[in-house]
Amino acid sequence: MKGELIPPSLRGKMPTKSLLYDEFVSLQLAAYLRSQKFNATPKLVKNYLDQHILPQLNIRPVQYISVRTSCRWMHKLGFHFQRLGPCMHISDFLTETVGPLKDSQEEAHIMIILGANRDGFWDSAKLLEQVRQAIDIFERTHPGCVGVFAFNNATSHTAFAENALVASKMNLSSGGSAPKMRDTIWNGNRQSMVIEEDYFVYDKKKKVNVNLQGQPKGRNDNTFIMWE
Repeated sequence: MKGELIPPSLRGKMPTKSLLYDEFVSLQLAAYLRSQKFNATPKLVKNYLDQHILPQLNIRPVQYISVRTSCRWMHKLGFHFQRLGPCMHISDFLTETVGPLKDSQEEAHIMIILGANRDGFWDSAKLLEQVRQAIDIFERTHPGCVGVFAFNNATSHTAFAENALVASKMNLSSGGSAPKMRDTIWNGNRQSMVIEEDYFVYDKKKKVNVNLQGQPKGRNDNTFIMWE
């Protein structure tokens, strides 16, 4: 384009008017937010606008508002977000005979405040501690009875003993941070999962031979005894 100037781009500079300035829209949204009280979220507001308010105005936009825009609209309407406090985890045992498992001495009910700087997180160790306590209470409240404990499929309920035979916890090489597993039986013979005799390997970092006696065996090492 010789002798002519390229016209400046108007992208992002065109004057637009937000739907929020429409009195009907703002009043409808404010009424909806008040009806939701503490359950209002930007996503709920967006869905209400798309599914209820815009159809009443016969508006079918090419692109609906985003959740971020919905968040800004809530702020302009005077609704502010509040950070929630710490979460609690409550674990209890219920029985058909006495309801929540408890007696005059103690109860199986446990409540913790979740967080690294609080009571930690609910894991298998805390569950096992609670189960031991629940068994003691059950034996006192149901003498001569056999208790059957049922659990859901939470990951904290899939714990193994510290020395359980779990191949996925073994290292490829002997030693390291792998757990020391209990003995097993192979072809009718005892097979130790821990190196019982002197077994030296070369440590490339320390550049010395290291004795792994007493350390857990690895999956790819020749420390296992094979019987015919």
